[in-house]
Amino acid sequence: LLHGPAPSAELIGPKATLGLTGTINGSNIEISRFDLAGRAISASAKGDIVDKAISADWTLGLPDLAVLRPTLQGQLNLSGHVAGPLENLALRADLRGHVAAPEIPGENRSVGDFAAHVDATGLPASPSGHITATGELAGAPIRIDITGARHDNALHVEIAGAEWRSLHAQGIFDLPAGATLPLGRLDLKIGRLAD
Repeated sequence: LLHGPAPSAELIGPKATLGLTGTINGSNIEISRFDLAGRAISASAKGDIVDKAISADWTLGLPDLAVLRPTLQGQLNLSGHVAGPLENLALRADLRGHVAAPEIPGENRSVGDFAAHVDATGLPASPSGHITATGELAGAPIRIDITGARHDNALHVEIAGAEWRSLHAQGIFDLPAGATLPLGRLDLKIGRLAD
């Protein structure tokens, strides 16, 4: 792919390969193999949709983040599984990698490993989920622990902890259906505005 919207052309490149094997039987679909290999991206998937229920595994790899943004260094690998009726899906996803941002102010610009995990149910109409992350991002420790749920167009979020560099956040808030401003409590501390 030589021309296209950024960053797709940079990620895929001129010599990408694509492989797909599957079958279609009425409304049932089986993908036994999907593989994409580009200059700075790789992806794979397999699974099926049977009787309006899905079960699928997928991966996505970005080996050079500088292709997405020249100020970033490192790589990301994402994998996950989605299953359940199409109107009530469950999703599990894991993100691992290491990222450095040399232009971020601060003395520590090393590339550290970090991992994030997402568990979600009730997709897409009434989602609830839990997001966690630990490790080091752009040279600083990171910790995230957030749960949330949406029901009848009302949103509830609990931030057990969100910490990166000098940023610390914790709180609980609700956004009632039709409201524009959330209700609750959020404790936010930023030790250095440069962060």
